[in-house]
Amino acid sequence: MVFDKIEEISGYYVVEGPLKVKVLNGEAEITGRKLKPGEEAIVPLAKATLVESPSKAEVQLRGSGKVTKLESSTIPSEWKEVLDSLTDEIRTVFIVGSIDSGKTFFTTYLANKLLERGLKVSVVDCDVGQSDIGPPTTIGLGTLNNQVTFLDEVGLVSAYFIGSTSPAGHLLPMVVGTTKLVEEGKKSSDLVLVDTPGMVFGGPARAYQQYAIEALNPSLIIALQKSDELKHLITQFKALSYEVLELPSSKWVKQRDRSDRKVLRERAFSNYFSKKGISRKSIELNGVSLVGSFLGSGSEASRETVRIVESMIGCRVDYCEISRDSIIAISSRRIDKASYQRIREAFSDKIVKILARGFEKGIVVGLLGDKGRFLDIGVMEKLDLKAKKVTISTPLEEIDRVKAVKMGCIRLDDEYHEIERLEPGYI
Repeated sequence: MVFDKIEEISGYYVVEGPLKVKVLNGEAEITGRKLKPGEEAIVPLAKATLVESPSKAEVQLRGSGKVTKLESSTIPSEWKEVLDSLTDEIRTVFIVGSIDSGKTFFTTYLANKLLERGLKVSVVDCDVGQSDIGPPTTIGLGTLNNQVTFLDEVGLVSAYFIGSTSPAGHLLPMVVGTTKLVEEGKKSSDLVLVDTPGMVFGGPARAYQQYAIEALNPSLIIALQKSDELKHLITQFKALSYEVLELPSSKWVKQRDRSDRKVLRERAFSNYFSKKGISRKSIELNGVSLVGSFLGSGSEASRETVRIVESMIGCRVDYCEISRDSIIAISSRRIDKASYQRIREAFSDKIVKILARGFEKGIVVGLLGDKGRFLDIGVMEKLDLKAKKVTISTPLEEIDRVKAVKMGCIRLDDEYHEIERLEPGYI
């Protein structure tokens, strides 16, 4: 049901989208952002946040979302106190917490309050699956010019292509990308907030958190937790002599299950492409390289080598290339395990990969410019290595700026639904 009504509010409210909140009289605050008469905030579908009005305010509510009155603020008093501890010496704040701990809400609130104090604030968004700053599959860097309701309102300054909607299996590029963007943010901002992924349990999570901390060397680590679920990480952070501030999570955090997060990831791709527009572009591979893949790193194999491979796998080979450490072939169909085993034994000193014709369809790629700088993402449609040409659907208009195409590990269908997550090193 869509409604359009004017209400007088006082106190604390959780608003769930889709909903537009416009202040007519008085003053209200949403996610730490001050709204004066005539100003409005939009809460999209599947998102929620806190509206506060210390005195009475008249607001217009328009949409089909939900407004819930609360007895007290969902923002712990400790969150407000942390602002006083952020001295001029603090340049990087690393924010850690489990899934649905309210990290992004806290990061947005903190960024708004710091901006209110006259500081120039940048945010590095490390959530590659549900990225607010930048497209999914990337880590994004944004700088606040004005207070915002959600981080997706922050303009993208730069990004680093990870190529997956999960950090699992991509820990090294996650650490490298975060470090590069933090260093870039520090050049133009007083303070950089790092909103980390909710990966905090298990061996890979421990490794990511520890090595990200060592690479970034943050001035302060803020640990958001409901009880003591981050104790195993905090103990290690403190052992490495980092300053850790432990804060309680918000009392009201919308819990999302795995299916909800998948829907949000899929919507993120669709929203990104539909908002920016997308068209097919053809890229010549004579002056552009494939990176993040074994493909394109070797030389085209001789006809004799191709015949050997064809005899072992029992089908036609469209393309084959060989390098010091690998042999890659694109076959006319999928091959069985026995065929794979034969060719691996024949080329025992090399990594062997046999890709079936059409393997490239739907793979998300990163389009990189000079010195690997991120330009945009795209979806691979066709790769013809013999003709040295690749066709990609992308919002990027200036396709001549592309110097490298970085292969990702996510496959989308024609509606931009995530249909397959490929193993790192698959290609």
